[in-house]
Amino acid sequence: RDATRLGAIGKATALPAGEAGYRLGADTARDGLLIAAASTSQPVDAEAIETAVHAAHQAFPLKAADLMPELSGPVLGRAMERLEQDWIDSGFSLSREALLARRGNEG
Repeated sequence: RDATRLGAIGKATALPAGEAGYRLGADTARDGLLIAAASTSQPVDAEAIETAVHAAHQAFPLKAADLMPELSGPVLGRAMERLEQDWIDSGFSLSREALLARRGNEG
């Protein structure tokens, strides 16, 4: 269990704070940010920690069914991954409608 947690913290150090918080949880993202700061002798970025905590409480606004039946199988999976990453990269600000408008780029 400890090895799994340490592995997740290691992943968190390689991700932007928001993505780490969303994908790995607030505690893991925070720990990754603390380790990154300590290993570079930099001060802890309190704003990055706040971003990670905020991100950990976000819920992706789309479900696979939202893209069906137009998309299915591996294309559907790739579309969901791309749209989720777009949403994360937007700081979790893209609405469901905005994400749906982007779905036409798959095929």
